Amino acid sequence: MTNKLLPNYTWINGLSYEFKIPMTLNGMKDVKIKTTTCGGKEVWARLGGNHQSYLPSRLLMKDIIFGVMYKGEKEIDWYNSQQTLDSNDIDSFCFKGTAITSVDEYTKTYNPYTKYNRFQLETLINNRNVQASLWRTVENYKKSGAWNEMCNVRLHKPDVVSHVSRLAMWKILTKNLSIKDFVIPNPAISLQLNTHKEMGSETETFRFLFTNKITTKKQTLTEWIKKNTAAKPEEYTVEFVKADTMYELEQELLEEDNPF
Repeated sequence: MTNKLLPNYTWINGLSYEFKIPMTLNGMKDVKIKTTTCGGKEVWARLGGNHQSYLPSRLLMKDIIFGVMYKGEKEIDWYNSQQTLDSNDIDSFCFKGTAITSVDEYTKTYNPYTKYNRFQLETLINNRNVQASLWRTVENYKKSGAWNEMCNVRLHKPDVVSHVSRLAMWKILTKNLSIKDFVIPNPAISLQLNTHKEMGSETETFRFLFTNKITTKKQTLTEWIKKNTAAKPEEYTVEFVKADTMYELEQELLEEDNPF
């Protein structure tokens, strides 16, 4: 007989799912998903909360929007642009997205051909015979600087997504533990959320795709936040004068918390 108090987990392609990460003064707790119990009551449940959880260990989503749940409130405030908020008022950092069950569909959320087409990026810059036949075109590209730009485009999604742990994300969004201000990022194109067990507890890593326009280097949460200042741009820019230091922090935290 099914226990009606247990969470009812589903992961269905095309449905929208909401998540929250409760916040403390020292960081973020485990990620929770909004669902219902088997008896139909709405609850927030840990991703690996019980043996009846059939969620995949790798959750793929698109159309990611961020928000917060304020203290004393039950509803989530969603933001379609970056905001800087007072973390003293926030109970949980939240995000939602549309479930993707096809790896191919998830991969296609990154489109490297926004500026140059497939022939230019996959054939022209790699085939010397084609280059010889179109030497005038190649010379024009080199003179304009387009050739180097095409050579630097990353064709595969793993080469551009931001890979960040929950701990690293907390430090970046709080501007390296400047607790009073908390940054809500701009919407992201897609997200791969990995859950895994570490020393008997669940932990998560996040792989965000923030934009298709940055195709020449790996996207990072630090860089995305830095280049999209909003509510307090003057104060926030000062906080990121040492952006390289923050980037190193992100990488160090990944090494410490990398499940792979």
